[in-house]
Amino acid sequence: GQEPIVSLDNEDDISPVVVAVRTKVDLVRRKLLRMNDWNCARTTAKLAQVKQDINNTGWDYLYEIPSDPECLRIVQISVDDGKSYIDLDDYYNHNRGPREALFDIEGTRLMSNSPSVFIKYTADIDPSLFDSTLAPAYVAMLAAELSYCLPASVSLGEYMVKLARTELKNAK
Repeated sequence: GQEPIVSLDNEDDISPVVVAVRTKVDLVRRKLLRMNDWNCARTTAKLAQVKQDINNTGWDYLYEIPSDPECLRIVQISVDDGKSYIDLDDYYNHNRGPREALFDIEGTRLMSNSPSVFIKYTADIDPSLFDSTLAPAYVAMLAAELSYCLPASVSLGEYMVKLARTELKNAK
């Protein structure tokens, strides 16, 4: 019995369903995009140097992490002018011990001793750009999230969570 939602842009529409969807839609999209290195959301960028005093940091260069499209997750980094890339998961999991660090990330800034840094990252993209396996995972995750904040049965909520897990597994 719920009327279809025509637009989330109408700020005058304060119905509980529209408010719930408006609240969750961006959170769920960003959460999903951070979960994996999705091909449709992967972007490569040469980082722009920031002209700022970075004395006492131990680094020679400071870079701004991209904000358009916003970087949600750095997947790979190159400190040799884009000739080769290091997978960040591998780097953080296996770069323990006395080896010299190649970079450090603090908030929206990356510090390195390299004069040129490239990254491959997961961008915050519009759902219309999702591929045919990621889109159903997004819809299922959003439905699962909404099933707990809107009047619905517990069994429907549990079903939506299972469906979201299945769709996410299929998308990866």
